[in-house]
Amino acid sequence: MFDLPRMSAADVPVPAVGRVLVFVDPSGVIKQRMPDGSIVSATGLTGAQGASGAQGATGQQGATGQQGATGQQGATGQQGATGQQGATGQQGATGQQGATGQQGAQGATGQQGATGQQGATGQQGAQGAAGAAAFSLSASLVVVGAPVGNVESSVHSLVIPPNVLQVGDVISIEAMARYNSVQALSTAITRVRMGVTPLSGLIAASGDFANSAARTSEPCMISAMLVVRAIGVAGLVMGGLKEVRTVPSSSQTVAASSSVPINTTAPIVVALTAISGNPNAQIFYEVCRIAVLR
Repeated sequence: MFDLPRMSAADVPVPAVGRVLVFVDPSGVIKQRMPDGSIVSATGLTGAQGASGAQGATGQQGATGQQGATGQQGATGQQGATGQQGATGQQGATGQQGATGQQGAQGATGQQGATGQQGATGQQGAQGAAGAAAFSLSASLVVVGAPVGNVESSVHSLVIPPNVLQVGDVISIEAMARYNSVQALSTAITRVRMGVTPLSGLIAASGDFANSAARTSEPCMISAMLVVRAIGVAGLVMGGLKEVRTVPSSSQTVAASSSVPINTTAPIVVALTAISGNPNAQIFYEVCRIAVLR
């Protein structure tokens, strides 16, 4: 135990930093002078702990918390023993009959029986009427001599006798030639005429072949076809003509004729005629064939 000095606060000096001066003021209160010069009351000694009070009543139970998450499923246990086999059920209905199988191979043919005796020969029947003679009418010309110039000329012709043509007969004309022209521009004309003479007959088919350059021995193929549409005094034919060359034409005209009248009760001259196209052009025909097809 020690006695604290009793003095007024004004008389207590300011302690150094880290120290505190404790004193009793004139009224008997213990105080402390702090390093910053402030005066604070000193804390007294702690008294002895008092006796414990009676325990308070138990509070109400708190609200039930949320249910925790479900744990993972445990491992599957071993499979139990197989039970006894149940009783056999009733037999099901009979199914439909299956499809019939394929027929077996045919058996071998039996031996041929013996040939019977030949019967007596009957009387010979009457002789039938003589059949019609086979139809053939054509005219062919190979290696024509003189060339065709710029005047219409007959290349080849066929005379069809009276009452020979029938409806549906085809008159076919085919020819091969070579074309020469020293002039650049020329238009060759090929015709099929039918009438009394090669150059006086009506034009049944025609074609024009224009050239834009000079030609030397250029191969040509001429093909014409006429069909007999009616016969008699008021007969009719219709057809067309086409010419093909090595060098295509700058302008080719193929004129399919309308119906051309003919008289099938009289002789008919079918003629292939040609015009070279200019005075300096020539057509050399090598083969020509005119035929009636049935």
